[in-house]
Amino acid sequence: MKSVGIWLVCLLILFSPLAAGAAWDGYYATAGTGFLFYTGDASEKTELDYAAEFELSFGQYFAKHYSHEVTVGYIHDGHIGDDLKMYTLSLAVMRRFPVSRKVSLFAGGGFMAAFFSDYHGHIYGVETRDNDFRPGINLLTGAQIDLAWDLFVRFQLSYRLIRELRLDGDTLDPSGVSGVLKFGYHF
Repeated sequence: MKSVGIWLVCLLILFSPLAAGAAWDGYYATAGTGFLFYTGDASEKTELDYAAEFELSFGQYFAKHYSHEVTVGYIHDGHIGDDLKMYTLSLAVMRRFPVSRKVSLFAGGGFMAAFFSDYHGHIYGVETRDNDFRPGINLLTGAQIDLAWDLFVRFQLSYRLIRELRLDGDTLDPSGVSGVLKFGYHF
């Protein structure tokens, strides 16, 4: 039941500007790569320490300094004996704080889901192979530099609080802090 509630809130965040009759200001897309550093127990229970992350985002401005964004990501941490793969979907609302004509800071948050998490390795020395779906929360901040009218680069820090994965009777918490460098295009 909690999952249904989380998805309803995600849809509300995504479509709330439509209901409010907001004026649409433009769209953007980004692609980026970075790293996820675990803050949960993944590093304690396994040989996992950090993961490579790849993201594609599509966003829309719905007010002067506000946008909402849908992000699809792939997170992979492969070490000898332990391998974690997560495909993620996140919906976020962001607020921009212009510093100058070309530089702005931003902050936001939303809901995310590790909609397919596959782990093959050892938890406390016991071999485990399983997959799970888990909802979570994504809090983010960062800076954006406009390179030209339609091109920009963004550095984004995110805290991803993902519910513990249930794997073969044990749990694994893949929550963490992620840093991603993204390149984007306004259209």
